[in-house]
Amino acid sequence: MVNFIHVSFGITSFILCLITVIFGAKTAGRFGKSRISKTSFKTHKFLSITTGILVTISFLLGFFTSGGFEPEIELEMEGPHFWTGLTAFILILLQILPSLIIKKRKKIRLIHRYIGYMLFIILLIQLVSGILRID
Repeated sequence: MVNFIHVSFGITSFILCLITVIFGAKTAGRFGKSRISKTSFKTHKFLSITTGILVTISFLLGFFTSGGFEPEIELEMEGPHFWTGLTAFILILLQILPSLIIKKRKKIRLIHRYIGYMLFIILLIQLVSGILRID
């Protein structure tokens, strides 16, 4: 049951990340004219935070179902699924926390953009490696 919830959160976070990346790129003008407004910025912020929450929940569910902090169970740290999940979790923190703390966002805009694209690729790898791992 917990694995089903982990898979559900993983797939939902990937889909939401895809929507967030496309919406952010479209708003910033990578598909034509830039359309940055207060509403579009707030929407992108909401989608990013929601994606971050879903990735965090999915990571924690996977961490605890594969051993977590239990000393008698060996944590499954081999394979790309664990490492891409950990990388996605770290990228989410690097993506969201500075964006919420730093007020002058022009300083972090380029880094924010690259982390967002990397996060999408990592979540794609994470999704595929998780699906191929299902018995």
